[in-house]
Amino acid sequence: MKRKGQSTALIVVLALNIALAGYFVASFEDQDPGKCGSAVDSLGVDLSSLRPTWNPRDIPDYISSDNVSAPYFNANSDNPEVICGDERRFLLLREAGTGEAYSRTIVLEPSKKYEAYIFFKNDASFQDYETDSRNTRVRLKVPNVVANPVAFEAVITSDNAVVPSTFSSAVAEPRIGSKFPYIEVASAILNDSEGRKIADLSIDSLTDSQGVLVGCTEADGHVPAGCSGSITVSFSTKKSSFDARISSAYNDPDGPWNNSIRIGSTHGFWIRYRYRNVGEVPHDGVTVRLWVPSTFPFLRGSDSEAYLTGSNRTRRAIEHAELWSEAGVNLERLAVNESAEIHIPFTVEDGWLQQICETNSESTWITAETTVPGYYASTANFFIYPADDMCSGG
Repeated sequence: MKRKGQSTALIVVLALNIALAGYFVASFEDQDPGKCGSAVDSLGVDLSSLRPTWNPRDIPDYISSDNVSAPYFNANSDNPEVICGDERRFLLLREAGTGEAYSRTIVLEPSKKYEAYIFFKNDASFQDYETDSRNTRVRLKVPNVVANPVAFEAVITSDNAVVPSTFSSAVAEPRIGSKFPYIEVASAILNDSEGRKIADLSIDSLTDSQGVLVGCTEADGHVPAGCSGSITVSFSTKKSSFDARISSAYNDPDGPWNNSIRIGSTHGFWIRYRYRNVGEVPHDGVTVRLWVPSTFPFLRGSDSEAYLTGSNRTRRAIEHAELWSEAGVNLERLAVNESAEIHIPFTVEDGWLQQICETNSESTWITAETTVPGYYASTANFFIYPADDMCSGG
């Protein structure tokens, strides 16, 4: 016979939409259960699309009835068991090891440790087989980077809950002036209603689409009526940073770095571009493209000899057309402290230097535009001047 109130699988989805990765393993057994921040919703940014929230907004009337014979989760807005007292706001964040209060809004900085708190409770009013929640699960989704305000979401569902899914959200943003934090989850611990550790949870299972089983005495998916527990998740932030520069030289692409060059009508020169990962996390899919002002169309590279080299990579030839294309050159993956360089020979075509003189310009420039997917784009320039006698008629 089909059991009353049976529905879909209980998953708590914690979307920690975050970046810069760090790893630490923390035990919460001896930590205080945490306190509620006095300004839980006070983040000084526009959160019109990311407001901390809870769903479903309206609990159906039959859920509050004493005779409902199915589990339902986190419907009580006044419960001293849960930090901040409202079961519906069951996802909270704080900086670890500082005594900071939990909050639904937080500012993240690189190279720090943080904690997420997820509370769950089966609010069914009486215990029997029908009100026991079965296959109760938690799923954690962790995006990489916090470049702007982003939402964390936690969703609860179970095989036989009245409400198929219940979710709560919190919001994080990066500290102004800091490198974008990259997040890595280090550990997750299942606790009982008193905050005592029940079990370590698998991060892989937690982030899998099926989620990880939770429970009140063991991680078996069984949550009887009136039973509550929590998950404490430790994560850390690291910075993403790089150094991109462009230089020039007459004959030696490995010569000293210069941000300008002065050339005559017969001079060719080299461009040397270097990208170095100086942050704490790997960079994937880094691209660079070159461009010059449209008013100076006479500067182009030669058709050969440009090449890509760098640490832990084999030198390979690249085409100038690739450098000037919209997509640019893909530097692929760069581990921490790895670098990549592009060396490019250039020729000065007829009319280019004369055009500088005719427009009374002192120089032109070449720009290298670097893009790191998920983080940011930046530009680096170097300037090209005509030789002293080019515009004087000497």
